[in-house]
Amino acid sequence: FTGAVETYYDGVDANCDGKSDYDSDGDGHDKTGTTPGSDDCDDLLNTTFTGAVDAFYDGVDANCDGKSDYDQDADGHDKTGTTPGSDDCDDVVNTTFTGAVETYYDGVDANCDGLSDDDADGDGHDKTGTTPGSDDCDDVVDTTFTGAVETYYDGVDANCDGLSDFDQDLDGHDIDTHLDGDDCVDTNADVYLGAPELLDGIDNDCDGVAEGQDTDSDGLTDELEQLIGSDPLDSDSDHDGVKDGIEVPDPNDVADTDDDGFPDWNDPDDDGDGIPTLDEEAATADPDGDLVPNRLDLDSDGDGLLDADEGVADTDEDGDADYVDADDDGDGRDSKTESTIDINNDGVPDTDIDGDGIPNWLDDDSDGDRVNDADEGDGDADGDGIPDWVDGWDDTDTDPVDTDPVDTDTADTDPSDTGLVEDTGFLRGGCKCDSGGVNLSALFAVLGFGLMRRRRSAR
Repeated sequence: FTGAVETYYDGVDANCDGKSDYDSDGDGHDKTGTTPGSDDCDDLLNTTFTGAVDAFYDGVDANCDGKSDYDQDADGHDKTGTTPGSDDCDDVVNTTFTGAVETYYDGVDANCDGLSDDDADGDGHDKTGTTPGSDDCDDVVDTTFTGAVETYYDGVDANCDGLSDFDQDLDGHDIDTHLDGDDCVDTNADVYLGAPELLDGIDNDCDGVAEGQDTDSDGLTDELEQLIGSDPLDSDSDHDGVKDGIEVPDPNDVADTDDDGFPDWNDPDDDGDGIPTLDEEAATADPDGDLVPNRLDLDSDGDGLLDADEGVADTDEDGDADYVDADDDGDGRDSKTESTIDINNDGVPDTDIDGDGIPNWLDDDSDGDRVNDADEGDGDADGDGIPDWVDGWDDTDTDPVDTDPVDTDTADTDPSDTGLVEDTGFLRGGCKCDSGGVNLSALFAVLGFGLMRRRRSAR
């Protein structure tokens, strides 16, 4: 009857309201399983049935889909904090839950680890350019970010400064063990190939030499030798017997004594006199006492004759080459006097008195009178103003033969008188005769000269 207490699900409409006995909540949906098509999984709530709008997280399965009311995105993971073990930090996206695969840089914390989606390597620094202040230039390596400690030479720009990982001293030159690197000391910014050489005891320019080093002990630093071109490993670069340091007395003005374009350290003949420096160094040291060493002295013996002219011959065989021998022919008279004598005072030295092609300073009988210069001396026996050693007729007699400076036989003009006439001497007429005969034409010429001389004396 109307108003009777309805007992649902017994098939009897007890209260006569005409409604289904299998729909206790009156929502128009029979309790699931009671009638064909019944779809109300909770017949006590008239908002619960298949197709109803499900309000998640109220504990009611409003749409009767049988799924968790705490898993809105139906990914099988309840919203974090709603049920024991719930682990879905974003229950709107069905790919987001604890353990999900994280796709970085899409703005979604897919794995619900609470870390930045722009920090793939988890080092606390977002990938450069993804968020304000982001500073991780390599978001795959968790030791790489701005301000990180740089470990050089591992190929990783750990501190994100954008500079080479093979240039520890930041001088713009990679260490020389890396590809085209040219920095031999990568902890000093003043050292690299071609750097200016500083006075710091370091090989700044990486040429293998420090400026204070003198490997060959020649008095020149290796750096200076490299600068001027000499050999820092050889104390005598040109092997001329003189150390480089002696041949380069002033590092700022490398000497080229003979101006031949070759500095002394690289010139086997420093003064260009044709005599090797090696020989000049081995000869008598500074024979003229002018404090100029032979190797730089064009007239080593100070005799007025150039070394180039005197040469290395030893005319008098005294052990000293002519260029260091003040008396080349060993006649007791210095070569300077023999080379400068001017008999007729015409201002031109008479360098070959007897015309035999041998200069006086190499001729031990300069006047060709068959008496050695050493024996004749500097006297003037006949008083004609010409020293005996260059006077072909230096005795005081009138005979045509001049070999006996003490012969005063003024009456002797007979060339056949071999007891009185010196028959082996120099005739001013040009003939030298032996004891077997006399050149008559020359003799007559000499006799004529003698008569003229006699007359001159008489006047």
